[in-house]
Amino acid sequence: MAIGGWLTALDQERQRREAHIKSQLGEVYSPLVSIRLQIKAKSELRLKLSIAAGAAWSAKFAGIEAPMRKKQISERDSQAYDKLQNYNNR
Repeated sequence: MAIGGWLTALDQERQRREAHIKSQLGEVYSPLVSIRLQIKAKSELRLKLSIAAGAAWSAKFAGIEAPMRKKQISERDSQAYDKLQNYNNR
């Protein structure tokens, strides 16, 4: 009888320890995983926007040979692209 009680006590202690560890994991690591997933999603979006902006910027100059015309386009439209670049460099 004593051995059965002792084994039950050991099993209950193990269960309490496991429950405590699961609780800690849920309280600490779940929010960290969520934050990491948010950062990853924002990084992927930033990369997609950067690629699209680069393609759009290059398309503005496609077929234009005159340096003055390129300068006009650059001065007119560069502010929006500069904002994106500055945001990416933060």
